[in-house]
Amino acid sequence: MMDSDAGMHDSDAGRGDVGGEPDGLRVPTAAQVSDLKERIYVTFTGLAIVLALSVPGQSDDPAEAFAVLAVGILAVTAASLAADIIAHLVVHQRFPGGHELLHQVRTALGALPTSAIPLFMIGLAWCEVISLHSALQAAGWFYIAGLAAIVFLAIHRTDVGLLRKLMALLIVVIIALVVLLIQTLAHLH
Repeated sequence: MMDSDAGMHDSDAGRGDVGGEPDGLRVPTAAQVSDLKERIYVTFTGLAIVLALSVPGQSDDPAEAFAVLAVGILAVTAASLAADIIAHLVVHQRFPGGHELLHQVRTALGALPTSAIPLFMIGLAWCEVISLHSALQAAGWFYIAGLAAIVFLAIHRTDVGLLRKLMALLIVVIIALVVLLIQTLAHLH
């Protein structure tokens, strides 16, 4: 999860109009781009973990499912932070300073709430309020809705046309629905 924007100059990091676009388009800052990418990565990772937990023959233990999802999300978050630090070292020939490191940690940790509701749903299964299958299905749908919300909120402020906004949203939702369909088909066999 290397940040491809790691090559931006430190002076560009806080500007909303990087590069002075001639047509007045607002260009997202490197911080906005990295925050958005991190939320999408963690949400897709959570969806993939929920898919894996739904495969027949996997554990039917909600406590184990909760641990697997929590550890998986923490692991991808830690991996992303490590990748950002290494990318910064490679691009800038130094480790990130205090402000830069704080931003990288904030970005990595900022994506963790995307898994709060799915973990809560699995927690309900752990408390025997709902079945694990129902909890995983609900978690899958929540992740899809979360992806749609993340993309919608990110693109609605852009100056791209409505058709492009809808296409971006549709692409993410279709990919997520395919993952959920695979999850459902795997559970039927």
